[in-house]
Amino acid sequence: WKAYLRFHSVDEAAPYLAKPFEQANFDFYAKTLRGQQDMLPRWKRTLNAVNEAMGEALGQLYVQSAFPAESKQQMQQLVQNLSAALKARLEKLDWMSAETRQRALEKWASFTPKIGYPDQWRDWSGLETRGDGFLAN
Repeated sequence: WKAYLRFHSVDEAAPYLAKPFEQANFDFYAKTLRGQQDMLPRWKRTLNAVNEAMGEALGQLYVQSAFPAESKQQMQQLVQNLSAALKARLEKLDWMSAETRQRALEKWASFTPKIGYPDQWRDWSGLETRGDGFLAN
């Protein structure tokens, strides 16, 4: 089990290690298994890794500059109005059977709009990052 653990630890970390590990990982997983011919530049791979790990935090920074709370409230109201209109139309459709209409209304009731950004952001204040190595984070 120790050899298995060692292998998988190195295998998972390979894209973030020295060039020989990174290249071997790419050659097998991307080139051989997926047919990808060229490795993305390091800056793109780093950005993808950060986005995977902290996409929400990056999104929060973007939202602060591009999508004010007032805009979110306006969109929520718009979606609420559209949703109410849809429900009213579903209730009045004469070509639907009662059973189909009931299932459509149940589906309508299960709809949860997600507009712009979450009402509660994840708290990253306790996260400590280091600049001396990617894997250290």
